[in-house]
Amino acid sequence: MGRTSKETMNDNGNDTDLSVLIADDHQLVRETLALFLRMQPGLSVAAADSLDNALQCIESAGGWNSR
Repeated sequence: MGRTSKETMNDNGNDTDLSVLIADDHQLVRETLALFLRMQPGLSVAAADSLDNALQCIESAGGWNSR
């Protein structure tokens, strides 16, 4: 079964303005990029290891806004 993660605050505890979804089948790439992005203010980061899991993340977040 694939792995996904969802954060609503970054590691600094700041409220989020922008949601980012990282979809990559390489765990090291996903985790490193997510760690870096979570340190940035105003970002909420989710990660998925497959297309199916990425689509589940999008669905559970209420859709995708491409503004």
